Amino acid sequence: MRIKKFKAEYFIYLFLLLTPFFDSVSFLFREQFPNASISPTTILRPLIPCGLLLYIFIKDKNTRKPLLMIGMIYGLYALGHCWTFSHIHTDFNAGSVLSEVQYVLNYSYMIALFYVLWWFYKQERIPKIRTYLLWMLVIYIVLIYGSILTGTSSTTYIDGVGFKGWNASGNGLSALLILGFLATFTEFLSFKKKWYVWVFLGFFFFYLMFLFGTRTALFGSILVVLLYFFCSLLHRFREKVHLTKKQISISLVVLVLLVVSLGIGGSTAMKRRQNLKEVGDTMIDPMTGEVTHLTGDLTKFVQEIKEKDLSISMSSEQQQALLKTYQTANDIELSNSNRRVQQLLYHHYYYQEELSVSTVLFGTGYLNNYPELTLEMEVPAFFYNFGIVGFILYLGPFLFLIISGIYTFFKRHMKVSIDYMMYLGGMGLSVVLSCLTGYVYFYVPSMLVVVVLFLLFIEEKEKKV
Repeated sequence: MRIKKFKAEYFIYLFLLLTPFFDSVSFLFREQFPNASISPTTILRPLIPCGLLLYIFIKDKNTRKPLLMIGMIYGLYALGHCWTFSHIHTDFNAGSVLSEVQYVLNYSYMIALFYVLWWFYKQERIPKIRTYLLWMLVIYIVLIYGSILTGTSSTTYIDGVGFKGWNASGNGLSALLILGFLATFTEFLSFKKKWYVWVFLGFFFFYLMFLFGTRTALFGSILVVLLYFFCSLLHRFREKVHLTKKQISISLVVLVLLVVSLGIGGSTAMKRRQNLKEVGDTMIDPMTGEVTHLTGDLTKFVQEIKEKDLSISMSSEQQQALLKTYQTANDIELSNSNRRVQQLLYHHYYYQEELSVSTVLFGTGYLNNYPELTLEMEVPAFFYNFGIVGFILYLGPFLFLIISGIYTFFKRHMKVSIDYMMYLGGMGLSVVLSCLTGYVYFYVPSMLVVVVLFLLFIEEKEKKV
């Protein structure tokens, strides 16, 4: 029997299959060694992408100069960003220059990963990438249910709501599963005659709607199904193909089940919001005697600033930004549990106060603030924290693909496929989620799913449009 030669592109498939295990090992390691500064997977995870990037550099002579130029651009940006961060750093910050370097490397890694997958796609060497993405989702779900059944699953939120398995971020895992599910939805349907596929989908939906506990998982899973219905109906209308009675009946049953599931699963999400409200109602602003509109620590710092008795060093720009945030939060009666709006307000005011050529170009730094103020909304964070240059370098390629995809859809909507519309919707959803919940581009595991989703869109666009 002839043994099939192992090829470099197989490492990409292997990387997809190993990703769920990397996440589990990373989480369990940090649980056992909370004081460790680095996890083994921090070193292991980038080995395959970096090795493949080196392979491309050696294998393809035409890529060497472009890669060196791109590397130089990102390297110069990293120096400018970290230099800016170091000059406005105070004790009020959540991180150091070293941690800021880590974030810059993370997003540069995302671009490198995208380039690696794109190069192999152009060489027509990864035709089964969507299938392996599907298997990656299967492994995630199996590991999550395994952790639940063994009683070792971590809770999605610190108040005990939901299960997120052996994974660090509930929001990041939500984005990963929803975007991955969207990217592979039609792949699942291609196996519709296989009973085990429907069993898996049942476990998948049950977890997202009833066990996970996040609104992203609940509404996102429903949105994926509704998006498919919309794309399928649009396709049928365009092709003048009518629905059969059986298809109409199945569609109605699915819609009813979604509504019922939303009602039942929504109670968990509402319970979480109610818990936050009850805790928030106990936080009193000592300066007004009423319920505070910022978190407890931030209100304390505002009081210290006003009384000129700070317990921590803060720059005058940080102080003014926090005072303005406090005033605006009171004016609009912001809920103290709405941390993302607090973060957005603070960063907007801090950006105005710290405005300079260097901060405009390179940003104010992702961890140049108190931990509660770290901006989880990624699109604004790319602009405020990483500057115009960082925004273009890290988010620009993805926004360009989304805009070009929308333009092509309206120009040739009579020709685009269902997969094209699904992928385009998924790319848009990735940006929406990054604005609302965060941990889409900032969370390394979901970063991989985003890159594959955009790559699948490129493939479908070139193939069908």
